[in-house]
Amino acid sequence: MTKFNDLLRAAMPGLLLSATIALAVRFVSDRLGGPAMLYALLFGMAFNFLTEDERFASGIRVASRHILRRASSSMRCRLSLTLRSAA
Repeated sequence: MTKFNDLLRAAMPGLLLSATIALAVRFVSDRLGGPAMLYALLFGMAFNFLTEDERFASGIRVASRHILRRASSSMRCRLSLTLRSAA
């Protein structure tokens, strides 16, 4: 349990940064209109320099690998179920 706590403590700044950027993307997308994915790409390019900072690197890696993959697969499942129920 201690190893997990240490990993979580090391990843927390990057995870919080990723969550903050995601909330900002959602806010901008709702206010200005337009696709959230476009804004996410633009914000990602703007904040890419933070991956070089060791404080944020591990959390950004966790968010980009594990969380993004799970979100993508759940979105595909939802789309598949929607299409299956519509047919």
